[in-house]
Amino acid sequence: MGRHFLLWCTGIIALSWFGCGSGAAAIVTNPFLDPQTMALVHQAHGLAHHIHGHHFLDDEASSYEDHCEAHDRYNQLSAKYWEALYSGNLVAAKVIGDALGDLGEEMGYDEYLADEDFGGYDSCFCRVFDGFFGPHSAFLDIQYGYSGYRWGVEDFSGTQQGSLLGIGGGFAIPLTQRLYGFVRVGAYDTFASRIDLFSPNSDFSARTQWLVTAEAGLGVPISDRFGVRASGGFALADMTVFGPGGVSDSKAVPGYTLDAGIDIKFAPRWKLTFDARFTQLQETNFSPLPAVNLAVSERIWATTIGVRYELGNTARNRIW
Repeated sequence: MGRHFLLWCTGIIALSWFGCGSGAAAIVTNPFLDPQTMALVHQAHGLAHHIHGHHFLDDEASSYEDHCEAHDRYNQLSAKYWEALYSGNLVAAKVIGDALGDLGEEMGYDEYLADEDFGGYDSCFCRVFDGFFGPHSAFLDIQYGYSGYRWGVEDFSGTQQGSLLGIGGGFAIPLTQRLYGFVRVGAYDTFASRIDLFSPNSDFSARTQWLVTAEAGLGVPISDRFGVRASGGFALADMTVFGPGGVSDSKAVPGYTLDAGIDIKFAPRWKLTFDARFTQLQETNFSPLPAVNLAVSERIWATTIGVRYELGNTARNRIW
């Protein structure tokens, strides 16, 4: 009887040591965990300690990379936890559960700080794009405004005015703490550009159907809610010259574009934008009739107001 009691007490002491003893000792020596699970438990405790340092020392959320790594470890350990429960390995479940609790507590506070500071973390799926661009911000925008079209056809020149609607998207990358670079592609409806050439009764007219721009630029945040930017790049327009009887000649005409803008942030992911754009299209020959050859050029000025939505920002506050 005494021998059985001694063995029973020894077993209880061993279980207490493996399940509730020193975290480091449990991680390194626990025979109830396979090496892969022991490594995950060790990494989870280490990540929790590292993330806690951001909270305690810096009073800020952890980096996007630490946040996603913590999610990966938490998901992996969760699968191991349920596996241990289903197999009846309660000691392993206890050790894994402690690691999950330690990491989960820090992740919860991390999410809270991120929501308060910069609108929350983005999906960890964005790490795929970080591999190509590095930490970055992706965005979409829509613009509407007023445009002027200055046409030059042989010795004729004229101006047409009208509305302009555009949509665009791109991404930005941090260069310094106060300077970021960005790339944007935009498409604009320029249907209002139609103008009668030479005279209203000449039966000749011209129109730019659409305009596409691809540009790169620099942006500077002046304050938490106000910033400026400038960019330049390539332009391509679908231009058509019409002749008598409805005959026409259409071509894709290249050129260049310059833009200057002001951004006003009114919500964590939303900005109000004001832009002034100039586009010069290359002089191109059109032949709406077999015996007619017209050299056509066009300049476009546009002022627009718009909204921009930030799809994701893995660079956090390094991009305004």
